[in-house]
Amino acid sequence: MIKTLSLEDFDKIWAIEKSAHAFPWSLENLSQQLRKKSSNFGLYHEGTLVAFACIERIFPEAELFNIAVNPAYQGQGFGKKLLQTLMQKLCDENFERIFLEVRASNTPAIKLYETLGFNQMGVRKNYYPNKIGREDALLYASELCLLKAP
Repeated sequence: MIKTLSLEDFDKIWAIEKSAHAFPWSLENLSQQLRKKSSNFGLYHEGTLVAFACIERIFPEAELFNIAVNPAYQGQGFGKKLLQTLMQKLCDENFERIFLEVRASNTPAIKLYETLGFNQMGVRKNYYPNKIGREDALLYASELCLLKAP
């Protein structure tokens, strides 16, 4: 089940964020994002929040700001299900495309995005911090509603 998230869900989201990312968002960035209504979504499995995603809508485009799956649930299709559902929701709202950026070293995420129809459109050099300095961000985009009748 996918539900809209808010500040009331902060502790659960923060726990996933810290465990899923080597360089998590700051507490302030996450709390600011959660103040945006209808921009944050959580995937629940058997009553437990296992994944979340944060998007920004700037019609007719959207951007995926953050997506994370609890490490105990990774590799089971939860991230894919959450992103597919959000893409369909955006399509239903007549959005044309969605953008994201991903660490160049995040091979599993890149594979997921490409499986869902995302194409690389650029690189931001030395964008993300990492353990030995900085690494590139790969910029991706996907057209939404490609199969929708004109």
